[in-house]
Amino acid sequence: MKKINNTIIVLSLLTEIIYFIFNPITTLDNILLLLSYIPVIFIPRIFNSIFKNKKVKIDDNLEFVYLIFLILAFLFGSIMGGYSKIYWYDSFTHLLSGIFTAYITPFVLKWLNRYNKKDLIFNVIFMILITLSVAVLWECTEFTIDKLLGTDTQKVLTTGVNDTMKDMICALLGAILYIVYYVYDMKKE
Repeated sequence: MKKINNTIIVLSLLTEIIYFIFNPITTLDNILLLLSYIPVIFIPRIFNSIFKNKKVKIDDNLEFVYLIFLILAFLFGSIMGGYSKIYWYDSFTHLLSGIFTAYITPFVLKWLNRYNKKDLIFNVIFMILITLSVAVLWECTEFTIDKLLGTDTQKVLTTGVNDTMKDMICALLGAILYIVYYVYDMKKE
């Protein structure tokens, strides 16, 4: 899995470079977006190196899920313009973010020594609360970036709060999809 993750990282960075060569970007916010992709793709490895002497670790499977989500949301969505070219892409990535957030919640609970796979009700409630918290924090981040850079990623100028609410509902639906799988898997055991 480590080799697969390394290959994904190299291929996504090459894709970003090739995209930039054939689509030169001159605006400051797009250049910053391109440059920010490089450290963001290494966050799991940076995290693991910071906490290498602790029991907290992002394993290769979790890194794989992170990389796939990052490529879909950041590289294809933001850098390559998927959000503006495909009308449903934003909803799709928010749905994936809900699935991803719900997926990592048991890992977080394990790190906090609070995970009990027999306590399904607590785990499901925690998954929903973490997913909604991440969605709210993301929307706050989008709002702050819009205000600082004078952009309109939340489409407040055209849709008001509709985009923000749709994004959070899609994240919740993604979490519910994962929770259905999670509960089924736990009951099967």
